[in-house]
Amino acid sequence: MYLKKYLSYILLGSLLFFLPGCSFEHSSGDSEEVLLDVPFTRAGYSAYEDKIITARMIVVRSAGQSNGGQVVVNTITPLEEDILNQKWVKFKELVPVGFIDIYIFTNELASWGLGAYAVGTPGPTLGALQAKILDLNNYPVVSGTPDYPPVDATHAIPMFLYHQNVKLAIDGSLTKEGIPLTSFKAERIWSKVELQINCPYSELPDSTPISLDSVYIRRMPQKSWLLPQTYSSSHGFFDGTYYASPADAELAWNTDSDLNPGFYHEYVFYIPEYIVTDYTLPTYLVITAHRDSNPLHRFHYTIVLGNGLATKTLAQMRETTDPADLRISRNTHYLIQITKITAFGEDDVIPIHLNPSVTNWTFQDIILE
Repeated sequence: MYLKKYLSYILLGSLLFFLPGCSFEHSSGDSEEVLLDVPFTRAGYSAYEDKIITARMIVVRSAGQSNGGQVVVNTITPLEEDILNQKWVKFKELVPVGFIDIYIFTNELASWGLGAYAVGTPGPTLGALQAKILDLNNYPVVSGTPDYPPVDATHAIPMFLYHQNVKLAIDGSLTKEGIPLTSFKAERIWSKVELQINCPYSELPDSTPISLDSVYIRRMPQKSWLLPQTYSSSHGFFDGTYYASPADAELAWNTDSDLNPGFYHEYVFYIPEYIVTDYTLPTYLVITAHRDSNPLHRFHYTIVLGNGLATKTLAQMRETTDPADLRISRNTHYLIQITKITAFGEDDVIPIHLNPSVTNWTFQDIILE
């Protein structure tokens, strides 16, 4: 898994697609066609969260029409770059007027075989797309530790969106159930877990410095899919061995007189969606640390992850039997701030104070002229 410590960064989000309509009309054979002009841009500059390597659009005639279910467009387009080095893509394709299904993919895997949906042949179904799997066991290993997701020339977090039964009019407008469709966003199929440790000296036990050994995700799913699927133990989990951070000799202490003296440390993880079926198998965050060289003074803290963090305390998350509390949803940002530590390690009393939030992995509008 890709793990990176940040001191500061811009929180950005998913892709926003703008649908300005058509540039002109064109008659082709027995059907009217219009130029479907779909530009879009990634919503930010993060090299990890917003990287686009490829973008594909598949357009299918909606069911119930002549040649319903057949592909009319399947195109993959290269990225362009504007003067601000903002990566963006633009589809321009002739599409028959009428009802269409639109599917857009970014950072697809070759194993998904999306290019095989040829024009004039049956297009993808949601059932077929749901079976498209991303198996993390097949991802590269860097220095003995899987880098999830690896961000390089050929890997990034996949994103996906679809709209079915969209009406494309002769004037180029798009509507769905009578409502104008002018923009839509693609969701990442993974989630973001962000840990911030932000404690002044006064909020540490005995005001004693703490040194981190590692921060990692334990019991993380090994697989994810293009569309949501429930997850069982038979699909497999990674243990923390794969997600341990490099050891830190000392925590990054902040001594700036303009700030609250203490320490600030941040870790970001990108992990697959996890629709829990067994509440006894949660995913959780583990922090290991020590306060001096005595091996008996090493300790750890654990934080159960899931949507329940939005409303439940850490103690309640440890006791919950509701799988919905433990679900880790795609394109969701789990921000966990530790603001106080009352003991070195865990006993009967939970020694860490959290300020968690669970929100959509938000996007930033960028208007294209």
